[in-house]
Amino acid sequence: MAQKKRKQHRRLPPGMTYAEALAQQRRQLEAVREAAEGDSYDRGFQDGKELTVWVAAVSLEDAYGFGPKRVDRFLEAFTDNMTEYVRMQEEGGEVYALEKLRQKAERVLGKEITYDDGY
Repeated sequence: MAQKKRKQHRRLPPGMTYAEALAQQRRQLEAVREAAEGDSYDRGFQDGKELTVWVAAVSLEDAYGFGPKRVDRFLEAFTDNMTEYVRMQEEGGEVYALEKLRQKAERVLGKEITYDDGY
């Protein structure tokens, strides 16, 4: 017999109404948008790349319940890493910068990454 799929509902933090949760999500998205439009993002987020940051920030909230402070810390680290990547590109070229990023991602993810992995 086929089982019915149940729609998964996100749990709200204790004492928070659905309206408050929606308002918090809206504030977080606005913070991400403002950050993506700031001067420090201009160089690394041309051509619609800010969408990646927005999706990552919203995913952090969905998966781990990150609030504005933790999302801000993520965005700061993301900006630092992007700035470092751009600096390495300028100093050592695209291949060098990509290889250094790949090595760091391997360490962080705990698995071997090849260029054909789709990352």
